[in-house]
Amino acid sequence: MFHQKFSSIALGIAFTALAVPVAAQSINGSYDGYACQTEYRSQLALDIAWPEITFFESSCSITGSVAGAANTYTTSCSGEGEEWTGQIGLSPMAGGSLVVNLNGANTTYNRCGS
Repeated sequence: MFHQKFSSIALGIAFTALAVPVAAQSINGSYDGYACQTEYRSQLALDIAWPEITFFESSCSITGSVAGAANTYTTSCSGEGEEWTGQIGLSPMAGGSLVVNLNGANTTYNRCGS
């Protein structure tokens, strides 16, 4: 009985852990805080290939989700010779754009391409 109950709990936890990244994968793609350009990438370019986020001069790996904060994730980042941890909020919008919250500041990114 204990083994069966423990297995059910473990399965439920594993399912919950997998559910967040699967839903988050729908935001995979290229974005830009300015108008999308084909000739060059702006300093507000952003690429998401869950669980990796690549900015203009840095990249972050999603390491978990923040309890009680919808669409907010913990990160491990590196860029320009530095490494740090932090949090990022990723809120998809109805028209395909993405609101990114870093350090309390929101930036809206336009989805580029399909």
